[in-house]
Amino acid sequence: ATHIALGRRLIANGFPSDNPVLFSTDVAPVLHEWLFELIVASLDQLMGLRGPLLLGCALAASIPALLYRQSRLAQSPFWTSLIGALLCMLCLKVHLTTRPHLISILFLIGFWSWTLAGLEGRLTPRQLALRVIPLTFFWVNLHGGFILAPALLLWTAAAVGIWSALRPSNRTIRIRAGWLGILGGACILLSGLNPYGFRLLSHLVQFLSNPFLVQNTSDFQAPAIADGTLWPWLLLVGWTTLTGVACWRHLRSWEVITTLGAAAAGYLSVRNIPICSVVILLIVAEWTRRAVASARAKQPAHALARLLVESDGRLEAKGPTPSWAWCGVAMAFAALTLTFRPISMQSPQVPSTCIRAVSHLPQLLERPGYTGWLPGGYLLYDREVRRVFIHPLNANYPPALAADYLTLADLEPGWRDRFSAYRFEWALAERNRPLFGQLIADDCWQLHAEEPSAGLFLLASHCTPGQTTPDSPQSTVR
Repeated sequence: ATHIALGRRLIANGFPSDNPVLFSTDVAPVLHEWLFELIVASLDQLMGLRGPLLLGCALAASIPALLYRQSRLAQSPFWTSLIGALLCMLCLKVHLTTRPHLISILFLIGFWSWTLAGLEGRLTPRQLALRVIPLTFFWVNLHGGFILAPALLLWTAAAVGIWSALRPSNRTIRIRAGWLGILGGACILLSGLNPYGFRLLSHLVQFLSNPFLVQNTSDFQAPAIADGTLWPWLLLVGWTTLTGVACWRHLRSWEVITTLGAAAAGYLSVRNIPICSVVILLIVAEWTRRAVASARAKQPAHALARLLVESDGRLEAKGPTPSWAWCGVAMAFAALTLTFRPISMQSPQVPSTCIRAVSHLPQLLERPGYTGWLPGGYLLYDREVRRVFIHPLNANYPPALAADYLTLADLEPGWRDRFSAYRFEWALAERNRPLFGQLIADDCWQLHAEEPSAGLFLLASHCTPGQTTPDSPQSTVR
């Protein structure tokens, strides 16, 4: 919802000179996903919410299909490529929303497979550059995940350079690694081709190091069995381990180190799982490609090995890989589902009654207000709100403002002072947060609209903006 709201402002007024959703700062925001926001806002204008949802379905269907296709183009066996695509789908499920990170995952598949192909000599340096440079240019303006491009190129160049230096006969590999390093430097220069220049890099560093995001966002927390985010990763790690043991003669030390690093990153954060799964699965495809090529040359006697090699050849002889057909089928199914199913803001989590109440009181839109996370996002989508203290996930606050928001949301010590300092005149509070219980028992605040997920509170006429009654008893959430 926030992406669509910001995209609408881009279409109407261009890049904002001040923050369009914050009343507490005049600093212009850095919209590091501006092109994606422009796209989803345009789709929303043309098709309503179906447009952005169809885009999300297209991206989600394309990711495992492209991974399968790139694995097959690298001559990885059919069965291992298919298992890799299925594992990719499972890992993608833990962070599957219509957001620009899906584009980063899709771009990463092409980018990383081209990098590995360049190392193996399947792509010349010129061919690799003609693919990587345009991709990076678009990636920079779509999502902050573009930093993976130079990071992976420079890491691979350094790791392969060290690995090949220990093997004097690998002069060709060293030359290819040098080209990767040059391309990594070019990607860093290309990162300045955006409306904010190189300031975008410092913004991303601040964004990713924001303690609020790291400590209070589920996406940045470690995966767990209880919420279903860890078991897909354990399956992937198990499959990678089995494949590595089976293909141990064809492993390279830099690939093993990269795989271990990606596996550790996946254990640290749920957000890392889909991206790291792509990196690992494409390396596994290289292992199996070498193992099968060696098996074909040696005519393996083992029955299972013969079955894998020979069935792979028979299937491939029947025609090209059907990965894009699978993607088309998934897209068609998603389109039919969305066409015949009403897509609107009608959901138990959407405080539609409260949002309509706000629209009937247009004076609120220019007065300081407070909202929870989900209500705030839906409110931004539905109404042009200017002075709302919205959840930091929707606004990317600096650390001080994020701390203020949490203090208010959780009624931490000092919350009354902050509430008064921001001079709130209305609040759209989530029912499951402590602030809801406090306001419903406060004489200075009146419950104007209520529903199962949230309530809209208005300041009483006899109270000043931001005022609360210190001696009002805390009530439990009803």
